[in-house]
Amino acid sequence: MAGLGLGGGCATGPRISVAKTDPHAPKTGALVREDEVIGIGMIGVGGMGMSHVGELVDKEKRGEAVAIRAVCDVYEWRKKQAVARVQETTGRAVEAYTDYLKLLERDDIHAVVIATPDHWHALNSIHALEAGKDVYCQKPMTLYAEEALAVRDKVSETGRIFQCGAQGSSDDFYW
Repeated sequence: MAGLGLGGGCATGPRISVAKTDPHAPKTGALVREDEVIGIGMIGVGGMGMSHVGELVDKEKRGEAVAIRAVCDVYEWRKKQAVARVQETTGRAVEAYTDYLKLLERDDIHAVVIATPDHWHALNSIHALEAGKDVYCQKPMTLYAEEALAVRDKVSETGRIFQCGAQGSSDDFYW
């Protein structure tokens, strides 16, 4: 994650500088075969994160090709709650992390769901994209336009999939 730095303060907003990658370099990250389960890493398992955990384990239980492989949160009790929910619903144990960068190192995780506090969304997303993961990021995508442009540029550079989620455009219930 070299070249990524935040500066500035509350009054001026953060400054993000992202190292450019070679657009002709091979894309990183594992591609999922049609017959393969999509491995998910959960970054942030508070209120919205646990809502996503519930939806994803229910999808897995219904036979959809998705499985939470790891969860991450800075609060121990939230990690335990998420691990318990996955295990109770699917019968599988999952790894829990405090450092999301460790979660991003895993080859069996193809995509991440980011549901951290809003001010972390840009940095979490950029790191995940750099690690070759597809990203579903809870709204708001970022706090500042400059951060949104940095995420957009990283999506273009890495060729990964990025979606900023909002229930009104993401949930079958609303369609």
